[in-house]
Amino acid sequence: VLYTGDYSREEDRHLIPAENPGVPINVLITESTYGLHNHEPRVDREKALMRQVREIVRRRGCCLMPVTALGRTQELLLILEEHWRRHLNELEGVPIFFISALGKTGTSLYKQYVMDMSPRIQRQLSRTGQNPFDFKYIKTRTRLSEVPDSGPCVVLATPGMLQSGVSRQLLERWAPGPENGLIITGYSVEGTIAREINNSMDDIPSISGGKIARRMVVSNISFSAHVDGAQNCAFIDEIRAPFVVLVHGEENAMMRLRANLVDKYKGSDYEVSVHAPRNIQAVELHFHGEKIARVKGGLASKVPAHGDVVSGVLVEKDFNYTLVDTADLLEFT
Repeated sequence: VLYTGDYSREEDRHLIPAENPGVPINVLITESTYGLHNHEPRVDREKALMRQVREIVRRRGCCLMPVTALGRTQELLLILEEHWRRHLNELEGVPIFFISALGKTGTSLYKQYVMDMSPRIQRQLSRTGQNPFDFKYIKTRTRLSEVPDSGPCVVLATPGMLQSGVSRQLLERWAPGPENGLIITGYSVEGTIAREINNSMDDIPSISGGKIARRMVVSNISFSAHVDGAQNCAFIDEIRAPFVVLVHGEENAMMRLRANLVDKYKGSDYEVSVHAPRNIQAVELHFHGEKIARVKGGLASKVPAHGDVVSGVLVEKDFNYTLVDTADLLEFT
């Protein structure tokens, strides 16, 4: 059984892509977060992200990126660090803050295990002699009080769904200002503020009660840790497991992906059963089992021809099977 969890098949700035384990797989349980939706090319996403950030800080606004503590966040930090270094004349006076106690600990682990990162990180370390996670232009903080009330500035804060915490407090603080901007960089779960604000939410419900007018600009540039539709389908085709179970996705996206897979392999040499269960729904998989027995002793003295019947005592131990004559039980068992 291969359970992917959240996985990516493209090499990014700091992590290597998920690899085919290279062993026969009977059951593939894979995420289906994006269904059939495909990501834009990575280079285009990076350019779009930095274009949006620069537009916000140029108008003296605050740029808020709600993020998770680990994973894609460290990639965003690397992108921002490199961009600030290249455009220091323009951006030197614009601070970047990363507010997360867990994120601070996580980044230190990335720094410690830099030799396990992507080839790009290895080359950068070899070329400069400096750890790429020793940030010069990014200030890691644990308290909201250390963030300025007005811009220009860039703040990455947890949590990523804007339901509570520092990112929600900053959203409420900066939402009324048209000079400010919110950039959603990851997947937004249905029913969260991060998803709703993408759908033209004009007023934000305040944690303390009431509504806050939203005049800040909102954009969505995905740097999600999840495979897109094309990458997921390619991985399923590469693994070629007879059973595929889709999980971790909204129902509509999962069912579209399932229908696509069923239609794709219908009548092909790849016989696959695709399941998209609801939460807590049991999935029954039926296997045709084959047992291979090693023949020993007198029964092995003659190689049987096709159709011959070989009879003896079948002995099972540690999931291994041995077929012997009763006369050889003492010697071989």
